[in-house]
Amino acid sequence: MGNLLAVLVNCSPVYECMTMLPRRAPGEVAGEVGESNECVMTGIPNKFIGKFYQALDGPSSLASYFSSYFLLGWLNNVTIPAIKGVPPAQLVDWYQLMYAGFNVVDNWWSARSFASELAAQVVASLEQASSGETVPGLQHTPSARLVYLAAHDTNIALLQSLLQVEWIVDGWQRQNIPPGGMFVVELHRPSGGSPATDFVRVYFEAATPEQQHAATQFDPTGGAGAVPSRVEVLVPGCLEFECPLLVFQEVLRGALEAKCVGNDLLRKWIEDSSSLLTRWSGLKVLRILRFGNGVAMAGALALAAVYGAIRLLRGALRSLRGPSADGFVQISSHGALTLDEREEHNGL
Repeated sequence: MGNLLAVLVNCSPVYECMTMLPRRAPGEVAGEVGESNECVMTGIPNKFIGKFYQALDGPSSLASYFSSYFLLGWLNNVTIPAIKGVPPAQLVDWYQLMYAGFNVVDNWWSARSFASELAAQVVASLEQASSGETVPGLQHTPSARLVYLAAHDTNIALLQSLLQVEWIVDGWQRQNIPPGGMFVVELHRPSGGSPATDFVRVYFEAATPEQQHAATQFDPTGGAGAVPSRVEVLVPGCLEFECPLLVFQEVLRGALEAKCVGNDLLRKWIEDSSSLLTRWSGLKVLRILRFGNGVAMAGALALAAVYGAIRLLRGALRSLRGPSADGFVQISSHGALTLDEREEHNGL
């Protein structure tokens, strides 16, 4: 933080910084910025402005802005004199300052307001792809092979808070959402299976800072060529990485706030459609209750019973199934949300 402050002070005219400091009586010493009245960023007062994308104005928001600006400049090979000679790893460390702001603004409470639409789109898209039945409010049909919704890093940060998930990808800090980073939900179905045996696997994927700086060309086949970093993500409410679709959808349904879904048709579908676990198992609906960073689950025995039954059924099918049909949902930072249901050549 001290190094970042030094860079900011050295590249900013002193008079501009001084105009942002509190006015003082003649002869009064600005104690918090030193006897010399040296202009430093910490002398700028914090101010609560209450915007959903920025809670505070002052040193923290400036640090967040410039840490992002400096890193994005380096990633895109833009010459910025203020960071000449600064190691790339230091720029990545500074980038964490932006997420300190995310932790204030994009918390679980605001996520229910601003991420419920995105979560509903994921739930509905998975339901439509799995069941083959049209879901009102979606702009794609059950036969669509690709669905694309643009997203910013803040959208992923809000979804991250809503689901209380965590990740660390190569070259980045914990919870970072780099440019082009993708929150991926893969949809799988065993050959010969049914919607009841569908399951998901969740990942976060991003190019490393060095790959972005070098504009590395990735191997589209995922073969021996360069590939981005990918880590598996465990979603609270799922008992393991391979999560039954029914359970995953219930986690999202329990986390989102239906009244905050802006699409009228989709909101009505969310409100009117019965719980998937209730519909298919006749058991009490699983409700997800979240407090801070913790996840408390009511109806855990019902979940375990349904999950166990699905696991037993899937185990019986393992010896019979061939190559699996799969799909995925991707939510990309500065990129896209995609649903791409792919089938391997298995005669289907």
